Amino acid sequence: MAARLGPIGQIVNFAPTGHLFGHLYGVVLPETLGVPVHHGWHHPAAVPTIRPDVATLLVCLPSSWPIVRSMARSLAALPAVVALHGTGPIVPATRTVIERLDGGNFRVVEIFGSTETGAIATRAVEATGSQPLWSLLPDVDLIAEVDGGPQPLRVSSPRLGRNETMADYPQVLVLDDLVEPQAGRLFAHAGRASRLIKVNGVRCDLDAVEAHVALLHPGCEVACVADRDTLRGEHYDLFYSAPAPGPTPEQIWSVFGRFLGPVPLPRSVCRVEGIPRSATGKVLTERVRGLARATAQPTIGFT
Repeated sequence: MAARLGPIGQIVNFAPTGHLFGHLYGVVLPETLGVPVHHGWHHPAAVPTIRPDVATLLVCLPSSWPIVRSMARSLAALPAVVALHGTGPIVPATRTVIERLDGGNFRVVEIFGSTETGAIATRAVEATGSQPLWSLLPDVDLIAEVDGGPQPLRVSSPRLGRNETMADYPQVLVLDDLVEPQAGRLFAHAGRASRLIKVNGVRCDLDAVEAHVALLHPGCEVACVADRDTLRGEHYDLFYSAPAPGPTPEQIWSVFGRFLGPVPLPRSVCRVEGIPRSATGKVLTERVRGLARATAQPTIGFT
């Protein structure tokens, strides 16, 4: 990754170091390169002070881009800036920064990876909004199905992680992502096979959230609806239906702190009169959002 990022004289890290992404690029990389690092995540709303004369790496989460946007003038004066964007979709503020600094010494490198694999591939983020193919890192191989087409992402690498159920390090890992392999060690991302989302870089399995809430509140029908989020990249809203009197939104909300540990809180919790579904059981997201807008029931959440 250091080779792909180019010369670096200082690092501004917006990713908490308890997360693998923040640890690798906010701790391991500066130690390896022998360069200073400023940990912007300690004060996420503050604009960091940086040296004006050295090539700079910004380690970004989706929610850090408004701060980077406010740094645009000082970034334009630097000899070179690379913003490493990881663990979540590109947000509108990213596009704004790219447009303001287009044509200068600023570039954005998007990283594709997971906790189990570390970095798998990278691509440049274009000012045009186009979606370039992902380029595998040199020590990662994609194991493609013979018939091609969208398929689960299978990778092999000497960096694959072993979880507590494995006796040894795996030779191959299969991720929840669907990809379309291309020539030249490239691939296109075609979506996810599961209901896994990343809320500002923290993984959240919506199936697991629904199951836990329903288990702790018998009789509730629960639906987590994913949505793009302008600050965090992805997020979700939780809707539930229950016979009277049923739990309040506050009681549903309390499940997270007490029973679901680090699982990201939903953006909102709303009680509705039934969860509309298709004939195959799929939640009709626009209809359930419409019910929430029309309901007189209290809703709690944050923006």
